[in-house]
Amino acid sequence: MANLKLNIIVLSVLTVLLSACNKYEEGSNFSLISAKKRIEGKWKLTKYTLNGNDWNQDLIDNSYDFKKDGSFTATAYYGVSLQNITLSGTWELSNDKTVISLSYGDTYTIVKLTKKELKLQRIIGSSVYQSTFESVE
Repeated sequence: MANLKLNIIVLSVLTVLLSACNKYEEGSNFSLISAKKRIEGKWKLTKYTLNGNDWNQDLIDNSYDFKKDGSFTATAYYGVSLQNITLSGTWELSNDKTVISLSYGDTYTIVKLTKKELKLQRIIGSSVYQSTFESVE
């Protein structure tokens, strides 16, 4: 009986600790896969919002390929202007793994990070931009 009580107490404490240390606003509380490993790979933009409003407008295709060596390639195709843009550089995570910085100067707060979904947020002045990506792999 004492052993059962001890197990219940340990389980309760672990539940509270794991739920309290949610690193990302919409992310999972616990993962055995590191944040860096979850970001590595190809991501396709599925939703883009400005101040909570859908803002996909003329954006037809946008993707990132975050490589293991810290490099990335980003591609975007804009339908109205018929522009195809490709950027490349390096990426890195902050020490607490909540911010991703790209070498061309953009910095994003990670709102959600799973192996299949990545949600990034950038605030410029009073505007809140949020990009949701799905894993291509």
